[in-house]
Amino acid sequence: MTHRFQASLAGVATLACAFVASADALHGFCSDCVVDNMIGGVGVTSTGTNPLSDFGFWSGGPSGLIGDYMVDILTPDNGAVPSITYSVSGGANGTATASLFSTSAWTSQSVKLDSYLGISASPQNPLGAWLPATQTVDSLAKGYWVFQANLGTNTLGTKTGTGPMLNLGSSLPAGSVILAFLSSGTGKATATANSSALFETKSSAPPSGVPEPGLLTLLAGGLVGLGITRARRRAPNTPRTT
Repeated sequence: MTHRFQASLAGVATLACAFVASADALHGFCSDCVVDNMIGGVGVTSTGTNPLSDFGFWSGGPSGLIGDYMVDILTPDNGAVPSITYSVSGGANGTATASLFSTSAWTSQSVKLDSYLGISASPQNPLGAWLPATQTVDSLAKGYWVFQANLGTNTLGTKTGTGPMLNLGSSLPAGSVILAFLSSGTGKATATANSSALFETKSSAPPSGVPEPGLLTLLAGGLVGLGITRARRRAPNTPRTT
């Protein structure tokens, strides 16, 4: 067997493995998702809704894939440990709480996400799959804080828009990533394909009842003008000189 033929077989085997990994992976979807959107030089499935609603994950593998359904939310690490939780409604457990997995952020390029979580999963998700995209909206991000919610036993769909529909109870920082794992008792969880994780492009909206910064500026200017007018009205009349 020639070296050229061996190299060709190796290339075919690599492509076959890549296809199998993609076929067995989970894929995110939502109502306004842009699949394979190139941001920061990497392909992501981006969404402009914040907080995200009517989203989920489907399986490219066997029909009716059933297992323990975990949703992970990755928010940019650019400072102190966050003191927050996120609610994820939908799935077998109704509303689940996504709590901080560890007080040490995921920042190592050499550690895949499944290793960081202490599990074995395929395909593996490297930090570089999403960090360049996150840094386009948060230049200080050096990794991610990982929040995890257990949605219980679920059956995923086999095409986009099928399976349990999920909703987040609060907004995420821009540059956050949402992905899922499904464990079916085989010892290795099925993970979300890198480019199929949901990437949040839109900044969090201000809380209800809090004016936008521009409105605050206009309001402050109006109050200053009102104060000047009142001061002039209260000032005593000065005699006119000739």
